[in-house]
Order: sequence, then structure tokens, then C-alpha cells
Amino acid sequence: MQQPWLPEKWDKEADVVVVGFGGAGAAAAITAQDLGAKVLMLEKAPQGEEGGNTRIAGQGYLQVCDVDKAITYLNALCGRYPVPQCITPLVERAQATGFKVLVLTVDVQVAANRENNVRAGYSSPLKPTPRLA
Repeated sequence: MQQPWLPEKWDKEADVVVVGFGGAGAAAAITAQDLGAKVLMLEKAPQGEEGGNTRIAGQGYLQVCDVDKAITYLNALCGRYPVPQCITPLVERAQATGFKVLVLTVDVQVAANRENNVRAGYSSPLKPTPRLA
């Protein structure tokens, strides 16, 4: 039985509808399409501003084959902000376990007022500074 509030004909039809073009939405859409599904993605952000929480998350890939080089690289990424000493044992453990890459992520809450955050010094993608603490 057709519900009275449902349209009889849809503007678009798909096997999978993904709501939100962030990291998870993109992964879901790509996987579904790779498996043969017809995918429809819905995104409320203006064009060029897509990304959801993923857009304001920072991440880095750290090769751990050489611990000293990994720490030197990480220090270079952090600029004038020193890398905590606890990172060295973490990189050493990753290397000893057989991992070749360590993925570092920094997630922050989605900002409620983007203009206010820009004026306050926040940036997207995130550039971690002590000011964010």
C-alpha cells in the first residue's frame, strides 16, 4: 500500500543512498559502487565545503622503518611545537611489532559557527597549535 506522503515517482532511484560526503560516506559509496550498486550521495554542505568531520580532522602517516628518521620527520611536521617524548617508545613498539606505517589522527568536534572559528584562529584542515588546547 502506497503511503499518502510518499511520492509516486522519485526524482532519483538508487540501490544505496549515502547521506554525507565525509570519510565514512565516501568509503561506503565507493565500496557499494565497486560491488555493483547504483549509489546516490546526498550532501548538505555547499560545493567545495564537503567533508563533514573528516574535513576538520588532522592526520599523518609516519614510516616507522627507521625510528630516528620517523621522529625527525614528525618534528619537522610539528614546526616549533616539540613532539612529546612519549612518541619515541610508541614508534619503537610499532616498528618492533612489524608495522611499517603508523597513522596519527587528531579529531575535533564539528564547529557550530564556522565564521566565529575562523576569527578565533581555527583552520580547516586542522593545523594543531597550543591555542587549540
